[in-house]
Amino acid sequence: MKKYMLIGAVALVLGACGGNANKDMTDTAQQNNPEALLVQAQEAYESGDKAAAIEAWKMAAEAGNAAAQHNLSVVYRTGDGAAQDEQMALDFLVKSAEQGYVPAVYDMGSFYLQQGDATQAAPLFQAAAEQGYAPAQFNLGVMLVRGDGVEQNKDVGIALIQQAAQQGFAPAQQALQQAQ
Repeated sequence: MKKYMLIGAVALVLGACGGNANKDMTDTAQQNNPEALLVQAQEAYESGDKAAAIEAWKMAAEAGNAAAQHNLSVVYRTGDGAAQDEQMALDFLVKSAEQGYVPAVYDMGSFYLQQGDATQAAPLFQAAAEQGYAPAQFNLGVMLVRGDGVEQNKDVGIALIQQAAQQGFAPAQQALQQAQ
């Protein structure tokens, strides 16, 4: 009898909450799950709710999620959904790259290359290229062909550009077509 009274009491509480108790529990669980927050952020971003996407990325980034940190670096670098802030962009990018998140490692290399420091960019492109990241393979390949920030090695450079092209990376495909 007590068992049925307890079940009835729980049902009354859930009914009084308007069915939101389960939703609140799900929301709380998502806040503690960076992967769920990434999905939530992506859905919000795709639906045009950039503020909600940024909020979810921030929560995931605070939990140490490298993908969320990288996404926030892009947001603050481009000003897409938030005020442009180069320092915040760089801070999030560094946090993500330090975790080995390949797109962030590549973006760090691009940052150094844009600053005119090919020597700093090369090992970052190398690390991302070794993970099969086509943009890094292409950029490192070009640097090797030219000897820009690295010892010139045309054979290795062309091989890297070919690897990027085989993955469908358009700039690499175009570069190979122009070289013929």
